[in-house]
Amino acid sequence: MTTEGLKIVGNLNRPIYITSDNINNPTVDNGRINSIIAGLKALGLKAYNMGLGPNTHDKVLTSGNLPSNAVVVDIYGGADAGLIKEMGSAWYKAEKGARTVFSVFWPPSADITGLAFLPRAHDDNYDPSSFTGIANPAEYLLENGYDYVHSGSILNIINAIFYQAKI
Repeated sequence: MTTEGLKIVGNLNRPIYITSDNINNPTVDNGRINSIIAGLKALGLKAYNMGLGPNTHDKVLTSGNLPSNAVVVDIYGGADAGLIKEMGSAWYKAEKGARTVFSVFWPPSADITGLAFLPRAHDDNYDPSSFTGIANPAEYLLENGYDYVHSGSILNIINAIFYQAKI
């Protein structure tokens, strides 16, 4: 990757903290994160691998160690209706504070763009049994102040994170 001739504008001193679901295996998943970090560092950004596994996205936010201007990037191997609903909750928004939280839906994750209804995840053991899913999940995220990308391209993801870090 080359950054020659790239004019960088905006606030690029925001640190980026990246988490990931267990998608393939630890070697592949950490390799994905580290490739993204290398691309971001080539663009002059500071990025950190914050680990793999379920609920890592919440652990990073609740750790108390993130600066208020941080960008938190969570990579998901599946679109989880309960998790998306959680992101709109008062609890989650209080933990997030002024930080930017950006979601990456890595294939084979469903693409939520334009999706009318995302059913409850098969492994959702945290929502009440009455929860069946979420209508218009992409709109819900955007209305609650979150952006996302659905991509299997490291370069597309780096570009999307770069955009989030500069705003």
